[in-house]
Amino acid sequence: MLKIEHNELGYKKKLKVKRDTDTLGVPEGQINQLEVIDSAISTLEADSLLGCQLQAFVFSNNRLQHISDRVFSSSWKILTSLDLSYNYLDSVPFGALKEVKELQWLNLHRNQISSINGDWSHMKTTLTTLFVGENDISEMADSTVSSPHISHTGLRQLKALIWLNLDGNRIHKIHKHSLPAALQTVSISHNLIENFPLDIISTIPRLQWLYLRGNHIKTIPEHTFPKKLWVQKIDLSENFLKTLPSAPFNNSIYIKDLNLAMNDFTAVTAASFSGLECRRIILSYNQIEKFEDDAFQGIVETLEYLDLDHNRLKSVPESIVELTQLKYLYLSFNFLSEVPDGALENFGGSLRALSLSGNHLYRIPSGALANCSKISYFNIGFNQIHEIYEDDFTSWGKLIQTLILNNNRITNLNGGVFTHLPELKELSFSFNPLRYVDASAFIGLDKLESLELSFSFDRDDLPYDSFKTLPRLQILSLDHNNFHEIKSESFDALSEITYLNLESNKIETVPSNLFKPEVHAKLKNLRLSNNELTTIETGTFRSLGSLFEVSLSENKIANLQMESFADLPQLNKIILSNNLISRIGPGAFSNLSSLRKLDLQFNELTELSFKQFVNLTSPLSLNLSFNAISSCISQKHELHVEILDLRYNLLSKIPQCLQSTVMLKKLYLDHNAIITLEYNIFMQLSSLEYLGLQNNHISVVEKKSFSGLKRLQYLDLSRNLISHLHNNQFTDNPRLRVLNLSRNSLNYLPREVFGNTVLEFIDLSFNSFSVVPSFSLSNVGLTLRHLSLHSNNLEHIDITTFPDIPFLHHLDLSKNKLTILPDNVFTSLSLLQYLDLSSNPLRANFKELFHYAQNLKYLSLADTGITQTPMLPLPNLIHLNLSLNNIQEINKNSVQELSKLKYLDLSRCSLNYIPSHLWTYLSSLKHLDLSFNHIKEITVDSFHGLKSLQVLNIQHLKRLSRFESKALIQLRILSDLYMQTWPSVERFYDELCYLFSHATQLKTLRINVIEHRLEDQLACLTNRKITKLEITGRNLRIVDKDAFARFSKNPSLTIKISGTQISELPPGLFANMEKIQYLTIDLSNNMLNSLTPETFYGNFTTWDDIGTTLISGGLRLSGNRFRCGCHLAWLGHWLRRWTRESLQAHNVPVELSLKVHQIAKEATCWDSARERHVPILKLPPVDMSCQASALSSRANHPYHQWRSVIVCLLLLVMFIGGA
Repeated sequence: MLKIEHNELGYKKKLKVKRDTDTLGVPEGQINQLEVIDSAISTLEADSLLGCQLQAFVFSNNRLQHISDRVFSSSWKILTSLDLSYNYLDSVPFGALKEVKELQWLNLHRNQISSINGDWSHMKTTLTTLFVGENDISEMADSTVSSPHISHTGLRQLKALIWLNLDGNRIHKIHKHSLPAALQTVSISHNLIENFPLDIISTIPRLQWLYLRGNHIKTIPEHTFPKKLWVQKIDLSENFLKTLPSAPFNNSIYIKDLNLAMNDFTAVTAASFSGLECRRIILSYNQIEKFEDDAFQGIVETLEYLDLDHNRLKSVPESIVELTQLKYLYLSFNFLSEVPDGALENFGGSLRALSLSGNHLYRIPSGALANCSKISYFNIGFNQIHEIYEDDFTSWGKLIQTLILNNNRITNLNGGVFTHLPELKELSFSFNPLRYVDASAFIGLDKLESLELSFSFDRDDLPYDSFKTLPRLQILSLDHNNFHEIKSESFDALSEITYLNLESNKIETVPSNLFKPEVHAKLKNLRLSNNELTTIETGTFRSLGSLFEVSLSENKIANLQMESFADLPQLNKIILSNNLISRIGPGAFSNLSSLRKLDLQFNELTELSFKQFVNLTSPLSLNLSFNAISSCISQKHELHVEILDLRYNLLSKIPQCLQSTVMLKKLYLDHNAIITLEYNIFMQLSSLEYLGLQNNHISVVEKKSFSGLKRLQYLDLSRNLISHLHNNQFTDNPRLRVLNLSRNSLNYLPREVFGNTVLEFIDLSFNSFSVVPSFSLSNVGLTLRHLSLHSNNLEHIDITTFPDIPFLHHLDLSKNKLTILPDNVFTSLSLLQYLDLSSNPLRANFKELFHYAQNLKYLSLADTGITQTPMLPLPNLIHLNLSLNNIQEINKNSVQELSKLKYLDLSRCSLNYIPSHLWTYLSSLKHLDLSFNHIKEITVDSFHGLKSLQVLNIQHLKRLSRFESKALIQLRILSDLYMQTWPSVERFYDELCYLFSHATQLKTLRINVIEHRLEDQLACLTNRKITKLEITGRNLRIVDKDAFARFSKNPSLTIKISGTQISELPPGLFANMEKIQYLTIDLSNNMLNSLTPETFYGNFTTWDDIGTTLISGGLRLSGNRFRCGCHLAWLGHWLRRWTRESLQAHNVPVELSLKVHQIAKEATCWDSARERHVPILKLPPVDMSCQASALSSRANHPYHQWRSVIVCLLLLVMFIGGA
């Protein structure tokens, strides 16, 4: 497989090519798989892949807008897999696909395709899998309807297609004969379907898997299929079903797996599944309170899997008791206070997995489980269990392999409590306030492989004696406790240990003999981040033959002694970031033949010496950014480094030590103090492909500065003081493709400055050019695709400016001084797709100006001084920006030829009315921005004809005097609405209520609240398809407790409140959201000075029991006015727990774990003693002084004052009554 990776600024590395115009630069010959990901490439040209025979081509997450017809001509016989997902294609590239004869797998996910009708006939017998999810498809037309103009239409042509994904489109209806008959898997989740699609099932005889998740289906119709059908799975989750008919489909279909999660069921009626022969039913995240006696009639002997998590059950339903073959039962997060003896009796012999977590159980229901002797998975976490008894598992626990007891109230683990669990392999005990663990607590667990004790110990010392009875333990998590000391014998009994997590404790020293090669030979992953370590002694990790990864970030390590990391043949990663390291001893990293990654960023190093690295033979990625390094010495030592990051240091010149890094491929020297690039300074770096020199003080670039860089592809010289470059400056860089010279002092380029390069991307923005350096650019005229001259002093361009760069795709001329544009200025740019002319005082005949630029897809004329919209003969234009102009009206003739336009920005103009007369010509319009205008009315006809509109911005219309909500309701596929409140408009709140109660398709809603108080403005917003709600408002100061009362059933929701004057939030504001599966709350950039758990949990005493899973997406709190103190201690604890509980930072790769902690650290408070902001995450946990302070503050709270008064009055009444 050949993979072309991305670089940090989003442009592609390119491999050596023989043709200057080959923008991909791939070699000729047969390649099994080629991947091009995260590039700036917008076009695949006819010769981009010429001579390259591909079997699989992945071109994902780029900026692709156009594919030439013959691009796959070299691969027409062998190309079987094509991935074009996450691009900007507005149609299926039928022309390019027509030549491909063996295509089997095609991915067009997340583009902008509005129709999939076309000629599929050339792949009708080969294509088996098609992904077209998250596009703009609104209808699947009937393929049997013929048209005199179209010989081939829909997907029905694809005779071999067995898997079709249409998720996340805007489909209302699937017509009867629109899909191929051979399909086995059809996924139409997250669309706008309102009726159960009977036709799909009846016309696709081989259908096995049907996914209808996240639609608007309210009922299952009474229907009988003419022939008996067998279906593996139907997913109807996230719909609006309230009940099922008795004996659905009248015994005419078998459904093995039925998913009904996240609907509106409150009860399950008799015979709801009769005739379906279900083996697996999911009913989680409903509001089910009861099951009728015969609810499972017809499947009592077939049902094996039943998920009832997150409902409202107060007892185990009797109808469940009747199930005889049940193997998997999930009853988590209900209201069970007991499980009676006999409740599980009928299926006790078959039950394999049982979850009772998140209920109100006070002990393990061993009586009910007495005959459940085949259970291998048991979860009873998040309950109120105070103690584990020795006989809890006596009669039924002999086969349990996974036991989850986390988040209970267990304080003691007595000896022998797990002796009846001989097969246990995984034990989770996290989030219990353990004070005592008997040395024989884990006796009998001879097969235990994983033990989690995170956030568990209310003690300072590690109970290492209890680990001596765990001979097979491989994974041990002891993170987020309060351990201060580790004894050298702590883990001597753990000879099988592979993963050890001691993060986020208070450990000050790691004994040099803690890890013993003869005992810990299998240890692979060691995590010691976020402790109090000050040093790593010589030999601490010596000779651990399997050690692969060590994480020591966020400690207080000041120096690394000689051979701190030595003789570790498998060690691949060392993370030492965010310490206080100022000294690294000679040979600190020695004999590490597999080391590939060493992170030393955010330390206090002043010097880099290659003597610190001895015998490192693998290509190394070395990160030394954010230190204070001013010098680097090699002392004749070679360093086998592939990536070297020296950003944000104090280097004043290019260090000579780099001459001893001949294998270096990427070098980051950004944000230093380098002044001069000297002659031949990079001469020895013949392998270098990326060089970053951004944001230095470079004013002198000597003539042969870049000599020797034969493989250099990307050079960033932006944000410097360069005023002069030499002729042939880059002549020794024959592979140079990307050059960033923005934000310098250039006003001239020598004619041959780019000679002998293959530059495709040149950024000259923010310089002082008064003319386009056309002669200089002519040297790369065949390869140049992207040119930016943004923010210069250009005053004139004409027909002679661009003729030598005819293959240009992207041209940015914004923020210059251009005035008159000749009609023929773009004559030579027939391939141009992106043109930005904004912020220029233009005068031009636009009709003629773009006559030769017919391939334009993006055009910005923002802030160009136009007062009337020009006529734009651009039939392929997708995006038009006319904002920041003094446009008062728009002539319909100006848009008549813009039939493909999808994005129109008319913000900050001077429009007095909504130009509804244009919409007839803009039927493809997807995104419309009318914000910051003088519009006075929004009436029922304001948006008539915009049948494709998905995003509408009508914020900041200060002169609006009339608002009719029907104008927005008729936009059937509108998904994103940005609006404001207009309290002065007559009957506005009635109209707003009507809008919110009918716009059921909305997914994103952003409201700029003009009032100072948010109270009932959202009371009518019952749409649980909303995934993002954003509240802004410069006047907003108060939020009422019930402001978000309607948001309780959304499967996934992000609530953002920002840019307001809010200083505090009321108790219970978010407390009703416990059933939201994935909730994120963003409170950044407000005036908050305090935050209490009551705001999120309602009851202060319960949040620690519930944990952070209520807000599993996290809290964003940056940019507020918090002052550090005891009142925020709970929040620091919450953030620490969130990183461990909701994001499972202990289980993810170490790099992702560090990012999780970084996100949590964004919330800061002002420490007046140290006069700086500190992360709230770092605040100490609640201690006695904080508790005393909290009691005092709570006593002064008005609520508690009134409660005291009431208590006093009651006592007085009792006293008088007694007298």
